[in-house]
Amino acid sequence: MNRVTHLDKVTGATVRDGDVVRKGLRWLVERQAVSGEIPASSDASVLENALAALALGEAYGLTDAVYYRAPVSRAAHFLASRREKDGGWGSAPGEPSATVPTLFSVLALESARAAGTEIDEGAFLCASRFLQRQELDRAAGAGPIQAAAILLTRKAGVDCSTAACSALLAEAPSWNPEPSSSRNDPESWFLGTIALYRDAGPKSAEWKSWSRALSQTLLMNVHPGGAHETDCVSGSWDVLGEQQREGGRVCVTALDVLSLEVYYRYATALGETRRAK
Repeated sequence: MNRVTHLDKVTGATVRDGDVVRKGLRWLVERQAVSGEIPASSDASVLENALAALALGEAYGLTDAVYYRAPVSRAAHFLASRREKDGGWGSAPGEPSATVPTLFSVLALESARAAGTEIDEGAFLCASRFLQRQELDRAAGAGPIQAAAILLTRKAGVDCSTAACSALLAEAPSWNPEPSSSRNDPESWFLGTIALYRDAGPKSAEWKSWSRALSQTLLMNVHPGGAHETDCVSGSWDVLGEQQREGGRVCVTALDVLSLEVYYRYATALGETRRAK
């Protein structure tokens, strides 16, 4: 099978598409401890392990490669063991549970469950209850992350979809070049994209409105690179806004790409296709 190759203008090397992703996944697997933990590079060790577990789960979901099966299971069980008593997850052990690490942990466990890992259903129920306690009272005035939490926890039977969808659409992706702007938030865009795609569905007016704003915002502002670029910025997005996560351009670009890929990633990576079989 021939793979597409391209020339890296910065290093002069010929790169095969997919090689960087495979190397990154191998890096995670090789550093994973028997417990399932992957050493973190910051104080937010639980959040980092949730992101790593989600990456491994999606890799297995999209490829069916046996190489990822055991690492996915170990990562999921380690993550489940770091759940706080209130049902959520903090960014680090002992920290109060918060919306973002809890959402990413739930997504990671869903992906692992879709890959065949046995996950205690109580973990999902407790996490849903935690998120509802945190967010449902603020549904009408929720920001994008809070609105995403509301939509992603509707399975517990609380119907506030209309208010949450409205809250998300009120903060639809748009590019503000001012560094102080809070509107440039790829984390919110990623979570909002998954939430609306799952809740409203790809044929809904709400999804079409959000998707149009997301595509226009990202495609119009991707870095074009150039003949005299000194950094590997071509095809990436700049780091703007007060809410950017640690990880800089790489993290921002990864979240933006994942948002654009939701059309064909979501069903397999997070389990809808596998559950239907």
